[in-house]
Parts: sequence; C-alpha cells; structure tokens
Amino acid sequence: MPYFGTNYEDKIYHLIAYGIFCFLWYKVLENLKIKYSIAIALLGSAVYGTIIEVLQGQLTTTRDASITDIVANIVGAAIIALILTIRNKTFVKKL
Repeated sequence: MPYFGTNYEDKIYHLIAYGIFCFLWYKVLENLKIKYSIAIALLGSAVYGTIIEVLQGQLTTTRDASITDIVANIVGAAIIALILTIRNKTFVKKL
C-alpha cells in the first residue's frame, strides 16, 4: 500500500475503501432500477462497516474495534453519496 506520510494511513484507506464500496453498490442498485439507490448504498455501506468493526473487536484477538475506523467508513461512503447526488442533479444541456 502506498504511504501518504501521515499518522492516519489506516483511516485514509478506510475512507477510500468504503467510498469505492458505496459507489459499487450504487451502480448495482441503479442497474436494477431501484429507487433511492444512493441512499440505500450509503446506508448499506455505513451499516456494513459498523457491523464489521464491531465483529472485528468481538471475534478476533489480533484486531480491535475502532470508532475512528467506523467514522472513516461512513465519511468515505458519505462523500461518494454526496458526489453522486450532485452529479445526478446537474443537468447538462446537449448542443
């Protein structure tokens, strides 16, 4: 993994990973013509990330649950959801 030179490497990776995760779920839901696909992708990504973090703390001895990882997961998904929302509301006039 590339090194960004910060003390928050892990949080950056969480943010990027859950942003991609949310985007991929959005594309699947959009292709299935499901209403509110952005909101469902955001909520699903946030819930999944939270559950994984909690289980990681409960079921493993080598990993810990981290509230900051949960926040990074949600922020990454929320950034993508915001970008998708803005993109979908932007009307481009064809010439």
